[in-house]
Amino acid sequence: MLGNVDFGRSSGGGKKSDKLILAAVAVAAAGAVGLLIAAVLSDDKVEETPWVVRFQCLDVTCGHEWEPGAAQLKADPEMLLSPRVRCPRCKGMTGVQMTQCPRCKRFFVSARRLNPDAPFTPEMMKNVCPHCNTDIMQWQKEQREKKGR
Repeated sequence: MLGNVDFGRSSGGGKKSDKLILAAVAVAAAGAVGLLIAAVLSDDKVEETPWVVRFQCLDVTCGHEWEPGAAQLKADPEMLLSPRVRCPRCKGMTGVQMTQCPRCKRFFVSARRLNPDAPFTPEMMKNVCPHCNTDIMQWQKEQREKKGR
């Protein structure tokens, strides 16, 4: 459609409108690229994560739950990969990432997070919400099947 645009002088109104459309598309594309680059390179504005990340301290005398902000996750992305993180309340390396149940939306610590050094067994790999008894992997499989994936 835009491949047939005549960039030479035109006497007809149709060719002029093609030029205007092409110019508008070029300006919009340049603006979008500029905004994307500015967002990626900007250090003073950190976008929020699209999901909730919550941790819980496993020290029985503490038990603190917290959600690090986007700035903290950007500064320390290893938090998401580490089996244990430092609890901001008791300062022990006793924090673990929690799982959010997709059905009831409540958080819990999975068996795998409780014992990260244990051998992989089918029981350890199960991720069942203790609040509503939803098997997370089964729920996700059913959702994919509903969407036809």
